[in-house]
Amino acid sequence: MTAAPATLLHFDEHLAVVAKPPGLSLATPQRDPGAAVERLLAALPEADRLALLATEAPPLLVHRLDVGTSGLVVLARTAEVHRALVAAFERREVTKRYLALVWGHPRPGTGEWAQPLGPDRKDRRKMRVDAD
Repeated sequence: MTAAPATLLHFDEHLAVVAKPPGLSLATPQRDPGAAVERLLAALPEADRLALLATEAPPLLVHRLDVGTSGLVVLARTAEVHRALVAAFERREVTKRYLALVWGHPRPGTGEWAQPLGPDRKDRRKMRVDAD
């Protein structure tokens, strides 16, 4: 199954914001740290991809989303911006909000679920509520 195309939502001299579709993997093997950016760029329309590549250095991935998750991904356009944004994520100065679609009969039926997420112990590619 091929992932839907990605969409460039914001682009300036410092960073780019891309809407990542579900199904697009941003996993980064140690031997090829640029692979995730290459896959993300390949999912963009050609004009957007060329605009992002028209810089002295390739864009740098600031954070990742799980393969099954759609959402916004930030790319830094310089090493300095990358360091600053990664540090902001590490210090939890960036607010992230997730919207989940569920099926079945959750209890309670409405409300806000404010629990930390962590890797699923059975499948590290997935996330789960990390209650322990």
